[in-house]
Amino acid sequence: MIPPGQIGARILGLFDRVYAFLGTSGMQHAGINVTLYLDGQISVEAGVIVEAPFEDTATVFCSSLPAGRAAHAVHYGPYSQLGSAHDAVQSWCRDQGLVTTGVSWEVYGHWNDDPSLLRTDVYWLVAEPVQAGDAVQSE
Repeated sequence: MIPPGQIGARILGLFDRVYAFLGTSGMQHAGINVTLYLDGQISVEAGVIVEAPFEDTATVFCSSLPAGRAAHAVHYGPYSQLGSAHDAVQSWCRDQGLVTTGVSWEVYGHWNDDPSLLRTDVYWLVAEPVQAGDAVQSE
């Protein structure tokens, strides 16, 4: 788990590793960066969307974003304010009676020197609702 005050530096370090790999691999990519938070506890993967799967290396592995229903918000502004977008998605989910799974991700638009123009799409994976007739076990 990464302490909250160290998240940004940790993510930048991961992106440095990914871009070093991309520079030597010849992989095709559009430069769209993604950070995947796996468990709501800041277990994190950082990567770049690529054209095709690739073989893992000692420092970089091929991963994918989760499949399923997700709640989404668009944030324009500095990365330091992304918490408000995450909070907004969580609040909207509660208002809709949806339960998030703890898995979330951010898809970063292309870099802009003006922080107010930075676009980040924030997603939270949503648990599928229990349907009438589904078996539910409780203890």
